[in-house]
Amino acid sequence: MTFFCNDASYEQATGKTSASCIARYENYRDMCEDRIFSQSPQTFANKADVIAVASRYVACTGIKNS
Repeated sequence: MTFFCNDASYEQATGKTSASCIARYENYRDMCEDRIFSQSPQTFANKADVIAVASRYVACTGIKNS
């Protein structure tokens, strides 16, 4: 997931460094994996469900809008 942080336009878009993004992700990763994926099914019926879970995980870790 750190590819969000290492995106060339990340610092320009957010005003934060890639290093701070990665640190935030590492801080929240375990908690968010537990919170989001423990409530998710083992398999998904459709692409929309996968996108919804992935979006919740990204929001939880804060890497998209750090």
